[in-house]
Amino acid sequence: MNIDEVNLNEQINFYNPNDKPAQLVTGQLYLAHITDVKIAEVRVRNKYKAKVYNCWVALAKENAGNMVTDANGKEIDSGKFAGRKIKSKGVFMFLNPQEGDDFEANNGANEQFLRFAECIGHEPKTIEVDIDGVKTEVLQFPNLTEGDITNKPIKVYVDKAPYRDKEGNQKEGLIVKGWDKWSDGKSLDEEVPF
Repeated sequence: MNIDEVNLNEQINFYNPNDKPAQLVTGQLYLAHITDVKIAEVRVRNKYKAKVYNCWVALAKENAGNMVTDANGKEIDSGKFAGRKIKSKGVFMFLNPQEGDDFEANNGANEQFLRFAECIGHEPKTIEVDIDGVKTEVLQFPNLTEGDITNKPIKVYVDKAPYRDKEGNQKEGLIVKGWDKWSDGKSLDEEVPF
C-alpha cells in the first residue's frame, strides 16, 4: 500500500521505527524530587536490624536543557523525561541495640544513610558516647519520617537494573543507584503554584 491508496477518511495506525520515543540514558545524574517513601524495619543476616528507606523519585522539569548522549550517539534533552518515576535501591540505617535487644550493632555500615540524609538536607549532630569505656565522638542521625523525605530535591544517578518477570524471563529496568545534593533545588512543597 502506498500513500495514494490510503483513504483519508479511514484512521491509519502504524509503527514507525524512526519515530521511537527517547529512552532514558543510564549512567547520568538527573535532578529529581522524592515523591514517595516506604520505611520498614528488617532483620539483616539474622544478626542486625535496620530501617530501610525505599524511595521513588520523579525526574524534575529543571533537567530541561541538560543534554545527554544515548548509546547511539544521539543528543537528547533530559527535560523530555520530566515526571518519569524511578525507584531507588533501599537505603539502610542500621539500628543501635538497646538493653534487651537480640541483635548486634553495625554502626560502621551507616555511611550510605549518612550520605543520603546529608543530600536531602538533614545534617547529623556530632555527639560524644561511651563505647567500651572510651568517650568517642560519633555522628547522630536524625530520626527521619516520610514527611522529612517526601518532596525533597535530590540529584540521582540512574542505572540499569536486571530483574525477572513473573514468567521467569530476564528483563532490564531502571533504578536509582546513587545520589548527590541538589544544592539550589527547591522542595516541591516550597514551589509557588502561580
